[in-house]
Amino acid sequence: MHKTGLTLCAILFVTLWTSGWTTSYYLTTDSRVLSILSARYVLVVAMLLIVVTALRQWQAIPRHDFVLHLLIGALCQRYI
Repeated sequence: MHKTGLTLCAILFVTLWTSGWTTSYYLTTDSRVLSILSARYVLVVAMLLIVVTALRQWQAIPRHDFVLHLLIGALCQRYI
């Protein structure tokens, strides 16, 4: 990946990561937190898909790694 692409990804990550608390804090008086966070996650996924497609950085993930990531994500969210 080019240096410009890495810089763009870093800026996008920090912006999306820090926007979670800010948007939830200001919008919870009018709607539920889960609704806000769900909409935010959909937006984040759409933005990241655009960036990955634009940078042509699609990579195949082995099935074992994919399952492992899902398991770790579930454990972090206390779904299991």
